[in-house]
Parts: sequence; structure tokens; C-alpha cells
Amino acid sequence: MNHHCGPKVTKTEFQTIQNGRPCPQIRLSEIAKELERDFPMRDARELYVMLGERLEEIEQKRKQLQNGIAGHY
Repeated sequence: MNHHCGPKVTKTEFQTIQNGRPCPQIRLSEIAKELERDFPMRDARELYVMLGERLEEIEQKRKQLQNGIAGHY
């Protein structure tokens, strides 16, 4: 079934947003390390493009979650 659950975030991020506090700043170095670990054979330029895509995805998820929680109050 094509069920959409909404944005996936960590428990800490969810609690932070739910309590009305801003999320911690996104660290590009953490995303880069994760991508390097998951894709060790990829070229640095490919990882750079993937980093940008992952950053955009994280920002969209946070925005959706903030809008969703704000709409429930």
C-alpha cells in the first residue's frame, strides 16, 4: 500500500522540534563521513553531489516536521 508516514528524523530531532526549540545546526562533515562510509568506492565529486542532495533532503524533512507540529497546536 502506498502509505506515506511523513518525514523521518531522529528521536532527538523530533523531541527538539516538538518542544519548540530549533534543531541543532546541520553539520556537513557528519553527512560527508556517513556518505564516505556508505559509498567508499565513489569519486569525491560524486560524493559532493550526494552531499548536496542529502542536505536538501534533511532541510525539507525538518521543514515538513516543523510545519506539521505547528499545525497540530
